[in-house]
Amino acid sequence: MRYGLISHVVGDGDSAQVLRETVALASIAEEAGFSSFWVAQHHFGSHRGHLPSPFVLLGAVAQVTESIDIGTAVVAAALEDPIRLAEDAAVVDALSGGRLHLGLGAGADPAASEAFGITHADRHEILLERLHALCAELEGDRIVPRPDGIRERLWLATGTDEGCRIASEYRLGIMAGRRGSPVAREDADTAVRLADFSARERALGRTPRTGLSRSVFCARHQGEARSLRRGVAKWLKAHAPAGRFPDGYAAEDYLADGHIITGAPDVVARQIAADPGTSYATDFLMNVPQPYPDFADNARSIKEFGAEVIHS
Repeated sequence: MRYGLISHVVGDGDSAQVLRETVALASIAEEAGFSSFWVAQHHFGSHRGHLPSPFVLLGAVAQVTESIDIGTAVVAAALEDPIRLAEDAAVVDALSGGRLHLGLGAGADPAASEAFGITHADRHEILLERLHALCAELEGDRIVPRPDGIRERLWLATGTDEGCRIASEYRLGIMAGRRGSPVAREDADTAVRLADFSARERALGRTPRTGLSRSVFCARHQGEARSLRRGVAKWLKAHAPAGRFPDGYAAEDYLADGHIITGAPDVVARQIAADPGTSYATDFLMNVPQPYPDFADNARSIKEFGAEVIHS
């Protein structure tokens, strides 16, 4: 199993600082032994995100890294022109020496859908149309730079059987994460979905590509754990999606329910191994927690994960 790192490029501070720190996290991830580094697109600052243009940032990441794969996890492809998407991806792939992976999603923000002129309820249908057009561009001969190999590095973020069927039809990898509570039931469902997708891909003579995304924060000491709890409490108060959690839901509840895998590195490793989805994942994608601890704490967590989980 390979290990990747996902950043949602979130924070309460200045955008320029958050963006620079994200580029630095990519270098730290490469040095720590991660195989891939991914960024998430958020329009209009939704979910405290500072990155509407992931390819611009990945171009910068390509220049400070040498071997780590880089990618989007995800770009809201239902809001994108497929020709421009193919062109932007091709430029970053050329700059990185063929390291770009393109993770696609339908988009989760109704305000962004409205701003881009689509009906939010239709986003999955629109995504399918644009996915078809994107694949045609990547397989054709008019995109410059030549997008050699990107077609085989497409991923679809999905949590449904229909999404897995579409991914298999278009020869995509799949990315699965968590959407709600209780996580134990959702994790079991995800494991079944990953297993079924993997079996289908093998039956078609293909090697499955399955990414399992989990929020992880290595906290060896009480002070480090307090940093995470403060971030969770702040996020629950100001930024958690309306209706996702019951009234009075506190940081302690969020952590006790397992939304973030946390503890000393050996504890983290055991929790990852116990997740039923890891048996079917080709890539474990360590999500930098959206209830964002500060940069120094995240950098330390990533380094400890690399030293004591990846290299253990």
